[in-house]
Amino acid sequence: MDTYLRLRALIVSGDLAPDEVMTETSLAQRLSVSRTPVREALERLEGDGLVVPQSRGIRVHVRSTKELVHVYRTRAALEAMAAEAAAERWAAGELAPARLTALTRAADETDQLTGAGDLQTAAAANRDFHAAIAAMAGNPVASEILDRLWDQILVSTRQSLGATERGDAVAAEHRRLLACIEAGDGQAAAAAARDHSSPPCRPPAASDLRKEPTMATHTYDLSLRWTGNTGAGTSGYAFYARDHEVTSGAKLIPGSSDPAFRGDGSRWNPEELLVASLSQCHLLWYLHLACAAGVVVTAYADDPTGVLVEAGEAGGQFTEVVLRPTVHVRDESMLEQAEALHGQVGEVCFIARSVNFPVRHRPTTLVS
Repeated sequence: MDTYLRLRALIVSGDLAPDEVMTETSLAQRLSVSRTPVREALERLEGDGLVVPQSRGIRVHVRSTKELVHVYRTRAALEAMAAEAAAERWAAGELAPARLTALTRAADETDQLTGAGDLQTAAAANRDFHAAIAAMAGNPVASEILDRLWDQILVSTRQSLGATERGDAVAAEHRRLLACIEAGDGQAAAAAARDHSSPPCRPPAASDLRKEPTMATHTYDLSLRWTGNTGAGTSGYAFYARDHEVTSGAKLIPGSSDPAFRGDGSRWNPEELLVASLSQCHLLWYLHLACAAGVVVTAYADDPTGVLVEAGEAGGQFTEVVLRPTVHVRDESMLEQAEALHGQVGEVCFIARSVNFPVRHRPTTLVS
């Protein structure tokens, strides 16, 4: 089996976890092949809609609810076309009776497995049933596209696969579709297939791997007091200091403005605090993700830089912040995954997600 088929099988079977960021190197080691066939396979799988690039790697593509609706609708249109062609070919005597017998057997097997509660195997049998109809249509292009769509649906709905209340309804829909094909009624077969394959009112998997998060609200109360009144208040630009104090309970931050704006360089200015908050947030999320991934971090330091462009009377804005974390891990085998974690942090860090400029990572990873 070539590398593409092996990787595809790992994805469709669920052996590659959707939340795991993988690299060419790690996959090549897992499959005992060089990186070149892995790279070529990943390019094909990206075209199949099964993987998406990430920072320093790729992950399995689990489609959102909205995307799944489009996938289901496309599948329904192609299934209807295939069913119509299969019925017409049956009516024209172009198909051997054994093809219809095999289709009936696949429908029976799906029904029996569903009734027995073996939902994983039932899902595979159900796919075989629909693939058999597509094959009877004699349209290899449609079969190939349907195969890709089925892969996407399976990958995106696996976690939500559970006992269904539609078991009897699905079996009845299969029987209706079979009867239309056997009767050679193309239009009726198309309608039956379209009704059966159209997106459910609530697409499975919405996806359980991407459930809408439970919303929680956190409130942060601070106190700020200006301490820079030298006696003349703000009667002149040079007459007042920019000093202030930010407190939260017993915690105190001595603040001022940037020395470029007549501030006290020995105190924190808001621009520094913004850069610091991005660096802190990255650190804390990184440690969390490392712990969850089994990456043992023994030391962490960062030398972040923020770039602010001043635009005169129009004010100014940050154009980017570059984080330069140096991370020490316990074992050389952890280096690659430790590097990849920085990309995941960027997707979840509260502060990074709240700013409108890029937060870039220039990490260095070392073994303790």
